Amino acid sequence: MKNHLSRRDFLKLTGITSAGLALSACGVNPTAIPPTAAPSATLPPTLTPAPTLTSTPQPPTLAQLARKIGMDVGIDANYLGLFAPNKQAIKFADAPQAYVQALQNFSLLTNGYEGDPAWTDYKPEVAFGFWRDFSLFCQQHDIRLDLNHMFYGLGHFDEDSPVAALVNAPKDEVIAWMKGRVKKFFELPYFSQLNFVNEVFYGNNLTDEVDWVAQQNPFYNLWGKDYVRQAYLIVYEAAQAIGRQVSGDLRLIYNAPLIEFDNRKARVEYDFLANLKEQLRQETGLDRPFDIGMQFHIRDLPLEQMEYWGTPPDKLEKQTLIAHLRKFGELGDVHITELSIFTPDKSKELDLLHTVVEAAIESGVCPNLVMWAPFTPADAPWAPQTMRHLFEGDFHNPQPGYIFDELYKILASYAANPA
Repeated sequence: MKNHLSRRDFLKLTGITSAGLALSACGVNPTAIPPTAAPSATLPPTLTPAPTLTSTPQPPTLAQLARKIGMDVGIDANYLGLFAPNKQAIKFADAPQAYVQALQNFSLLTNGYEGDPAWTDYKPEVAFGFWRDFSLFCQQHDIRLDLNHMFYGLGHFDEDSPVAALVNAPKDEVIAWMKGRVKKFFELPYFSQLNFVNEVFYGNNLTDEVDWVAQQNPFYNLWGKDYVRQAYLIVYEAAQAIGRQVSGDLRLIYNAPLIEFDNRKARVEYDFLANLKEQLRQETGLDRPFDIGMQFHIRDLPLEQMEYWGTPPDKLEKQTLIAHLRKFGELGDVHITELSIFTPDKSKELDLLHTVVEAAIESGVCPNLVMWAPFTPADAPWAPQTMRHLFEGDFHNPQPGYIFDELYKILASYAANPA
């Protein structure tokens, strides 16, 4: 970075509104919904004729700040499928207006649950009706859209899944389902990226155990370790059929947990991806056929007290993280796909936010960062796995939380003091 104010110094000297005014004067287009509203002007009653008024510049949104520094910042926006009672029909048009307005602060959206076969194969007309409207909303508001997971060997085939029978189905039947799933998503009017596979390996960062996710995985049952390549080619060929440019206007992402720091799982996955890249380079002619997704669920409690795996905070130091991101960036761009921070210490939570966001920006290899499921109710069992303090309140009346405010300040500091 060039010599300029440090991020911490900048944040001491400027607040959200003053940063917004300065940024709008230097080229940020202040047209989207701002974090705060500008006061209305009142004409003095004695002045005739009325003077020409100059409108007060509005602070830029998170989306505008992120775009200013060449990134997209987004969220997993789901609430509809999770909270629709008894899986009744869901329509994006029925979403609370305050929730829809909050989404416009971001430049990238995804919808994790609504892409699960629990919806897409249970009520496909309802599910893809929702996705069509959500796609058009993103297109209308210049928000990139991530379709989330196409193929998730473990998570999509639980016993209560509508496609659980595919676990032991013949190859032709599994391939037909895979191609049909991709085709339905690719009929959407607008999208920019997707995870072609999710969580291929499991790992225990306490014991260094790493292995393939094979249980309840029809893809592994049919192709073994080659299933990742097979899944990629199905998505790649579908993209070609509709004229999409893979690694150009459409990014295909290999999404993985617990590879955010140097550990045995990260090294195993790096070697696997290096070999996969070479195979697909020969088959597709693309120098960088896929990107890499790092989930970044960060936990600060002993594993036995958590509902999920996660990265310990002491494994994340900014300069080390930058080097780690750049190492994976040799294979493909690195997307932070599911950022969440769980710690009872607010100060540590904010420090970790700084570490991850600043490392992502300064690495030069991260095109976007997604925060995970901020509209999840606080009493949900999976709430610690979400970015709980990005918003306060529920999706009926979301208000910016302290994570939102701090993220805004970080992005504003980089936008005002570019490298």
